[in-house]
Amino acid sequence: MSTITRLDELQARLRSDKPARVDGVEAHALDARGADLRGWTFRRCDLGGAKLDGARLAEASLRDSSLKGASLGGADFARADAVACDFSGATCDRADFRDADLDRSILEGASLVEANLGGARIAKLRAANAKLRGASLEKARGDAVNFRGADLSGANLAGASLQAVELEGARLEGANLTRAVLSAARAADVDFSKALLDDVFLADATLDGATLASARRVIMTGASLRRLRAAGAVLEDSRFDRADLAGADLRAARATMASFANAILDRARFDAASLAHARFAGCSARLACFAGADLRYTNFDHADLRSADCSRALLDRASWHRARRDELTLDGASLAGIRDTDRDRARAEDFQPAKES
Repeated sequence: MSTITRLDELQARLRSDKPARVDGVEAHALDARGADLRGWTFRRCDLGGAKLDGARLAEASLRDSSLKGASLGGADFARADAVACDFSGATCDRADFRDADLDRSILEGASLVEANLGGARIAKLRAANAKLRGASLEKARGDAVNFRGADLSGANLAGASLQAVELEGARLEGANLTRAVLSAARAADVDFSKALLDDVFLADATLDGATLASARRVIMTGASLRRLRAAGAVLEDSRFDRADLAGADLRAARATMASFANAILDRARFDAASLAHARFAGCSARLACFAGADLRYTNFDHADLRSADCSRALLDRASWHRARRDELTLDGASLAGIRDTDRDRARAEDFQPAKES
């Protein structure tokens, strides 16, 4: 494969159907709309402002090149090697990046409306303030991706694996996040109320002040969810073990079979919530409000319920073995069949084997 080092050579070679290697060429004025560049290699080239709409770059290599402000609408980058490329400010609407390698690339401020990044590798991708409306990132994968302030409304991130992704300020109306792995995500104050979140993995994520509406079977173990806004949310069979939900609002939420074991629920609001069969073992729920909630068959073993409000709650057949209940309010609560501290179990828990002399 011959090597091209000048713009005039590059322009002449565009008329050939043979792949070429282009090294260090500055080609701001390049017009290669619709060109067949499949399998070409561009190394450290400056294609900023170039016109590549509809160009075919499948399996091309663009490592360390700049396409700042380039026009790439409908271009085909499927399976391309675009590691450490700069696409900032580029127009990539409806471009095809399926299975491309975009690790460490920059898409800040770029427009990727309805672009396809399905299966792409995007580790450490910088896409702050990018426009990704209706884009597909299905099964995309990479850690430490920056989507701060990005418009992901209507985007498909189903099955994506994006550990430690940054989502602060992102728009997610109508986004599909089902089965996505977003562990350690940073999404404080993000509005997820119109996004699909079923079966999402958000362990150790930061969602302080975020808004949820529907998140069935979501795993948020160890997450920071302080001041979470989830009134009326559907959270059935979700896991919040060891999470911090201090001051969270889950009034009228539907969280049957959910687990809050060892979670921090101090001053959280569960008024009129549906929590039957939920697990609260070992949680701290001081000054929490469960007024009018359905708590039948719940497990509060070893929980701290001091000064909590369970007035008018349904606690039938709930268990609060060794729960701390100082100043717990139970006015009008239903306590049929509730299971108090089991003395035999308590003795077993306190058993200390004799020390060898």
